[in-house]
Amino acid sequence: YCEGWQEASGTSCECSCPLDLPSYRTLGENQVYNSSAGTLCRSCKTVKDQTGASVQLIMNDDNSDCVCPGGKAPENGICKISYCGKNVEGCTYNSETGLYRCNKETNDSKCQNGYIPICSTEELAAIGTDDNYPLDGCYLVMNDIAADGKIAPIGSSEASFKGVFDGGGHTISNYVVKSNLNKGYAGFFGYIYGAKILNLNIVYKDTLQGKRYVGGLAAYSGGSSVANCSVKGDISGNDIYTGGFVGYISGGTIENSYATGDVSGTTQVGGFVGYLKEGTIQNSYATGDVSGSSYAKGGFVGCNNKGEITNSYATGAVSGITQVGGFVGLQNSSGSIKNSYATGSVSAEGAVAGGFAGSNEGSAKIISSYAKGNVKGASGVGGFAGSNAATIENSYSTGSASATGSIAGGFVGNNSSGIITNCYSTGKATAEATAGGFVGINKSGNINHSYGAQSGSLNSGKSGSSFVAGTGTSAGTKTSDSTNV
Repeated sequence: YCEGWQEASGTSCECSCPLDLPSYRTLGENQVYNSSAGTLCRSCKTVKDQTGASVQLIMNDDNSDCVCPGGKAPENGICKISYCGKNVEGCTYNSETGLYRCNKETNDSKCQNGYIPICSTEELAAIGTDDNYPLDGCYLVMNDIAADGKIAPIGSSEASFKGVFDGGGHTISNYVVKSNLNKGYAGFFGYIYGAKILNLNIVYKDTLQGKRYVGGLAAYSGGSSVANCSVKGDISGNDIYTGGFVGYISGGTIENSYATGDVSGTTQVGGFVGYLKEGTIQNSYATGDVSGSSYAKGGFVGCNNKGEITNSYATGAVSGITQVGGFVGLQNSSGSIKNSYATGSVSAEGAVAGGFAGSNEGSAKIISSYAKGNVKGASGVGGFAGSNAATIENSYSTGSASATGSIAGGFVGNNSSGIITNCYSTGKATAEATAGGFVGINKSGNINHSYGAQSGSLNSGKSGSSFVAGTGTSAGTKTSDSTNV
């Protein structure tokens, strides 16, 4: 208990440590006065920091003990002090917290008091676990960091990260997340809500693994903004919502960001995002291969429910069971994708596979986009979309569409109540039965100003349909200038 105390300079009194706190009061910095004896008794002494430099201990809040700047007790007589920000213009030292604060021009009201600098693995690990590194704080990475050891995700579903994290354009490499494979929320950030993440690059040492909600940057993002960030490394989840960049998004924005690792999971898996409930993504891309069991696998996004995606692309190969797409596995509700493309091959063990979209449903729209990969599946296979019950405009596909069973189309496998306008395909469609040069089956759908460059063919070697192979129980419509050429 007395390790941090020393006799005050100029006194020769002999007194014990201040156990009887009411009889002592503070007298000047780092000194205690014995009111019963009327003498200045003891003060906090000077110790060493981890570098060997001298550090003056300070009294804690109730004057009962001497502690290091920042409030922690010395460890074996040594204070571990963060000098991140030292000798950096705009950074000033706070002796009470033992931390520097750095100024940076910002319009964010959260950060008007400056940023807490991050220089090391220890400081990263302190976020959310040390009172001086709060989850609603503003952080600025000062240099590239080669991570040492496993680090727990920042933020959780019980206590989300709500602050600002500016990577400063630096890279945090060799990163290993300390995660429980039986629980969710694995990522650099476990759970962010109303946060701002920018200018950050993350390179994983090993495959990031988790159960549900797994993402290279963040497992879960709610109402947050992310810009100019990247993730390099493979990602693996063994349940729902796995993404190379973010596992699950509910609102917010992402722009100018990318992910390059391979991604595997069970349901709703994407090279960039696993599940996009709401929010916008623009000017972003994913290059890794995507694989897994169950449904909704996409080179960029597994499932887009109500989100808006523009000016983005995916280049990886995608494989799964059903609803497998080069860009999006399943798009439904009011999801929207514009000015985007996919170039990877697509393979489905079951039904519904497309070079761009596995399935496009509800009031969703795909506009001014294209696919170049070859597509294989059991049935419902299309060069652009396996199944369309929504809207596709001003788009095209160049890859082949091959079904081991029935229904394949050069552009769409099954167009059920869908609207296709100003679109074309150049790849060949083949199937055991019902192969159309442009659409396999057009059931109650509308096709306008569109064409297929090749006629469909059957696996038996017989010719399929030049434009639409079948109409199901209710034939759709097409304009006179929609045809095979």
